[in-house]
Amino acid sequence: MLIERKRAKKKNLLKNIIIFIFSLIIASALWFYAVTNLVIEKEIELPVRVIPPKHFCVLSYSPEKLTFLVRAKKRQFLFLRGVKPSILVKNPQIGKVTVPLDYGHIKFPYLLGITNYSIRGRDNLECSIDSFVVRRVKVILTEGLEASPESVNVYGPKGLIGSLESIIPDSIPQNSNFTTITMGTRLIKVKPRIIRIKR
Repeated sequence: MLIERKRAKKKNLLKNIIIFIFSLIIASALWFYAVTNLVIEKEIELPVRVIPPKHFCVLSYSPEKLTFLVRAKKRQFLFLRGVKPSILVKNPQIGKVTVPLDYGHIKFPYLLGITNYSIRGRDNLECSIDSFVVRRVKVILTEGLEASPESVNVYGPKGLIGSLESIIPDSIPQNSNFTTITMGTRLIKVKPRIIRIKR
């Protein structure tokens, strides 16, 4: 009988602790919601990324950061740090392009709910656009060696890879049958990047 009472007390104590923790979590969530529900307005500098349509790529753009005057709730600002708003290039052409910085060309992540903002000190953004192409090129090794696969796909701006016919791996390791191919710029990608060496 005494053992059963002790078990019942432990069970009730555990139940009360669980209820207390759950109540604490709910109270904290309600407090956070109330404190961060206040709407404020402030300037914030954010890095941006330029998004061109399909079959185009961005070589460079300036400025890479913009100062926004944002009116939003405090909790929205908590998630805004680290976000990169998108600048949309809607009518691209090869070469230099000027993109107006207005509501039609700037997009924040939808879930943030940022809709009331303006750009400080800038009316447009300058960027350099090229067409995006894919080329199948041959992998060149030293005499007596063969590559597997013998050719790879190279993805990037037409101005950089449009006339590319062959490609050389980074090195020919003595103690390994594998090597890699890198192009030294983030604008160009190679697939597959790892090549097997047949000796």
